Amino acid sequence: MRNESRELRRREIVEHAFAMLARDGYAAFSMQALAKVSRSSKETLYGWFGGKAGLYEAMVEENAARLVLPSAEAADGVKELSRFGAELLSMLLGERAVLLNRVAAAEAGVDAALGTLLAQKGREHVMPKLATYFQALAKRGVMGMATAEEPAEIWLSLLAGDLQIRRATGAIGLPTEEEMRARSTRAAELIFRLYGVNEKPGAEAGF
Repeated sequence: MRNESRELRRREIVEHAFAMLARDGYAAFSMQALAKVSRSSKETLYGWFGGKAGLYEAMVEENAARLVLPSAEAADGVKELSRFGAELLSMLLGERAVLLNRVAAAEAGVDAALGTLLAQKGREHVMPKLATYFQALAKRGVMGMATAEEPAEIWLSLLAGDLQIRRATGAIGLPTEEEMRARSTRAAELIFRLYGVNEKPGAEAGF
């Protein structure tokens, strides 16, 4: 199978897995049932994913695959970070992320590996990239900071707060796109105000 065809087929299987997981739950989910629904052999599934945990990992990766990290070279820094923040919020608060979080929480007492995978492929994967982004802004003279990790942590807190856990517990529904864009813009404006080297963020740097 060609690489392009294999990747397309792999993603189709992951799509089936999301639908089955939402319907049946992780405990009742089986590779055998997935093989039947996706019209795949069990050998193929185990060869590609290794088992349920490997499939869960692929689902986490697929959920975040469309994120495009912010560029420090963008002419309008606030706008660029706002764009990424809105996309990140949409992913973090979407139905698939809620499903993946609930599965990890439900299985934590039996197997903490899913929670570890979720952290590794989620926050622990994104935070170093965000730190690199803020470090690049510092090198351009746009921001000043002691460590690049500091604005990354503060920005993410401003952006997401406790929304993710509240979504996972059912305390709130999915915010509208307008609400997420507004929250993201506010977080970006605040982080540039906190760490921007100009009195008026972007006045001399195109922001």
